[in-house]
Amino acid sequence: MDILVENSKSRSGKHAIRTLIFKIEKESISQLELSGKKVSPTYVVGDAKIVNLPNKGTFVYVHLLKNIQDRVVGKVIVYEDGRVVLIM
Repeated sequence: MDILVENSKSRSGKHAIRTLIFKIEKESISQLELSGKKVSPTYVVGDAKIVNLPNKGTFVYVHLLKNIQDRVVGKVIVYEDGRVVLIM
C-alpha cells in the first residue's frame, strides 16, 4: 500500500503539513522512517515521498495540517494487515 509521507511548509511559515507513520507492536510504539520515491511537496520548503507500507502488522498514519491562524487539524488512520480499520 502506497502512502504519502510529507514534511513541508510555506515560505512564510504560516502553512505546514506533517505526516508520520507509527508501527504498533505488542508492547511498543515506534516511528517508521521508510525510504521511498521522492515527489514534489505541497509547500515550497520541505520534502515529500511515497512509501510502500508493509501489508503485515498494525500501523498508524497521522496527517497534520497547520493553517494561517496557527490552528492544527488532522486525521489519524489505523491500518491493520493492509486494510483500514479506523479513521478519526
